[in-house]
Amino acid sequence: MKAVLVLFLSIILLSCMKQLEEEPLEDYFNKANQNSFEEFQEVLTRIYQEKQVDFLEIPVGLYTFYEVNNQIQTPTNSFLLADFISLIHAREENEKMVHYNIRREEIYYDENNEQSSRIYDEDFSVPKPIGPSQTLKPLEEKEESVTLHNLEYETYKKPVPSRVAEKGECSPCELNIHKLSVDVYNRENNQVEHIEWEISTDFVGYISSDFDLYDGTVSRCNKRWIEVNEGQNVFLSQCWVLRDYGIKEPDSI
Repeated sequence: MKAVLVLFLSIILLSCMKQLEEEPLEDYFNKANQNSFEEFQEVLTRIYQEKQVDFLEIPVGLYTFYEVNNQIQTPTNSFLLADFISLIHAREENEKMVHYNIRREEIYYDENNEQSSRIYDEDFSVPKPIGPSQTLKPLEEKEESVTLHNLEYETYKKPVPSRVAEKGECSPCELNIHKLSVDVYNRENNQVEHIEWEISTDFVGYISSDFDLYDGTVSRCNKRWIEVNEGQNVFLSQCWVLRDYGIKEPDSI
């Protein structure tokens, strides 16, 4: 029954999106439903200010694991693109600075599910003294041809990823979720991308929005139409999904 409902909703969504494709997009994305980039930034600021992070006390072994997948047309056509693992690998401290090393592992999958991977390191330093602080990435300047529309914000709770729950490392075993959704309309190429973004700042693995793969993302999906063979348009959803997080023991790093 659940699968039938999901398929039914997908058909409704696709029929609506096809109708949008057949009519001028500016009729749907106009001043009446337009949001400023400042409004979007205000929502992010509200979310990230909920939890302050002491950048001098980031634990070694802190990690996050994300799965990246594509979904075309229906939930049954989903395939894995990549896995991204980020680990605070080392920490050094002197009188003036705290230095961190982040180890990144990226595993990519092709259509035959064969893997290729790369591992690389990144470093960042925090000056001393510094108290608990929270910084945000400034929203990039956008050209007037790109506008935001239909911004929505809601909060709710959802279970932690199953891999975390299985290890018994969650208490409580649910996350407080902030969800944003917005349509990004590019007037220049007459294309629209729908973004759905779930954020939580209360799980082990969150640092701040300034650090890639530690910005509190629980899931983020970018949905848009793409052209495939002979001009055929299909609906593509690409999602980053948090699958695991925590602090690894020193002997497993």
